[in-house]
Amino acid sequence: MRSANADRVGRSPLWGCVVWVCMVWASPVCLPSAWAADVPGMSFSKLVRCSDAASTPSSVTPSSVTPTDANQGDANSTSFSSSSCWRAPAELGQAELILAQGQIERQSSDLLAQFASELPRGTTVVFQSLGGDLLGGLRLGQLIRARGFNTYLPARLEGSESTLKDTKWQGKCISSCAYSFLGGLERKVQSGGQYGVHQFRGLDNGLDPVQTQKISAILGKYMDAMGVSRLLLDQALMTDPGKVMFVPEHLRQAWKVDTASDTSEAVLPRWRLEASTGGQRLAYVSRRQAKSNAIVTLAFVSIGTQMKALLIVKPDARQEGASNWLDFFRQRTDLQLTLDGRSFTLGPSSDWAQAGKVNTQGTQQIWFTAPDDLVRELRSAKQLVLRPQWVQVPLGLDPQTLFGTEGLREALLAL
Repeated sequence: MRSANADRVGRSPLWGCVVWVCMVWASPVCLPSAWAADVPGMSFSKLVRCSDAASTPSSVTPSSVTPTDANQGDANSTSFSSSSCWRAPAELGQAELILAQGQIERQSSDLLAQFASELPRGTTVVFQSLGGDLLGGLRLGQLIRARGFNTYLPARLEGSESTLKDTKWQGKCISSCAYSFLGGLERKVQSGGQYGVHQFRGLDNGLDPVQTQKISAILGKYMDAMGVSRLLLDQALMTDPGKVMFVPEHLRQAWKVDTASDTSEAVLPRWRLEASTGGQRLAYVSRRQAKSNAIVTLAFVSIGTQMKALLIVKPDARQEGASNWLDFFRQRTDLQLTLDGRSFTLGPSSDWAQAGKVNTQGTQQIWFTAPDDLVRELRSAKQLVLRPQWVQVPLGLDPQTLFGTEGLREALLAL
């Protein structure tokens, strides 16, 4: 039985494209046959962190679900015993952890929906897999994104190796797993983890050029929806048949596969000066969110003797037509700006409203009064962190956005 979240994924535009893809080929599109033989289907289980006091508790019993459990009632009713725990990296915080191991199959997303039906947003899916069915991988990635989960690829399950059903999977997320991994709102490959892509093909090698082009287009749209560069797809298509290209760290970061480095000063956009349709000059900067293709813009405008700040939020295309998108903007929102460690909280001077006719209907804006001491700090700050004080963070937005200050002083002087 599918969860409500899985049903919502099924109604998304991208999902419709993926379902159409399964009609394009008769046989599954999957990983190299050398890896596929006799590989257990993907299973899901809770990973237990080691306590500070002891690295191996005497007994833990995390729940799990496997393909053979799928039609045997509640996923959480199946358990296995383990005498180990995972010494999880501190960067994962205290969120719930799900171990996803084995070969991805067409029904893997349904299994995860069943297993994780009660787990909160922010749960991290820890992958250890050599891949599997391509369509199954896309469906799994979409479910992870719809549930608001993060993804992580460790180099090894230190202290918890006994939970792996096959040591060949350790530290790897390859083939269709690489696409499932992109579903995470926040994504991280640990140093030493092997994240790999390759050419897709049918089990019988029966894909013709037209089918190949259609599948490539679907994969491109999937990457766009996940906020990942299509250069990753180019790399997969250019990999020699039968081989895997393990994507190095610098390319994972550049292509947004790994979101942990998204605050690098080198990639922060420069502030610009522009005139509005009414002739008012604005100093502004925009940045795409790590979790989606939504865009957050911060602008400063001098009106009379007072400096005003303007926050503009453009939704990801998937949220643009969502019935609940505007619900996030029903009430005013304070804005916290942190400059080199010093924080300023700005109260709104307007309600949220549509951001002009030149923007999409879902794009919202709100005004704030910028105090004089904030303006003085802006002229010498090295970086600026924007944190709207949301009651609930709108879908697709990051809780905070880091901006650089290159060009900001000159733009403010020109206002």
